[in-house]
Amino acid sequence: MSTQPPAGARPTVRAADETDRTALAGLLRSAGLPLDGLDEAWRTVVAVVPAGTAAAPVVVGGAALERHGCGSDTALLLRSVVVAPPWRGTGTGARLVRHLLDGAASTAAPQAPVALLTETAGDWFGRLGFRVVAREDLPTALSASVQVASACPASAVAMLRARDTGGAATLPSP
Repeated sequence: MSTQPPAGARPTVRAADETDRTALAGLLRSAGLPLDGLDEAWRTVVAVVPAGTAAAPVVVGGAALERHGCGSDTALLLRSVVVAPPWRGTGTGARLVRHLLDGAASTAAPQAPVALLTETAGDWFGRLGFRVVAREDLPTALSASVQVASACPASAVAMLRARDTGGAATLPSP
């Protein structure tokens, strides 16, 4: 989509399915984000908007969450957060992240820390409660992630967000 979204438009956030793979991969490629390991993500969501009565919905954003480790050593890696340029600044990215973290809080990983690597969005993720940490301070379980091990360059900033003791993923409203 190359035009601005209609005023007040809110994409629907839902679990991604196979039909979304090509569109999500295209968004990630255009944003310069790695695809490595995306198919192995624990959860992937997309933001979609209706394309008209006869066409399939249009994917305007996506995000994924990897789960590594088990028990008290479980850690999550937020990855592949992407929003099509016309939809940036509409709260779509925050809604994608909130959807993933709320889902994790209600499953087997309610108190797992959530980490990410970024080269360009550190300030944005900071507003969502993530703080910069040394890469070696990321949870050990995340070393199994292709993102941490090789896909993200050494220049990527590591960020971490501790889970609330109640498991809620409190994030600011968009």
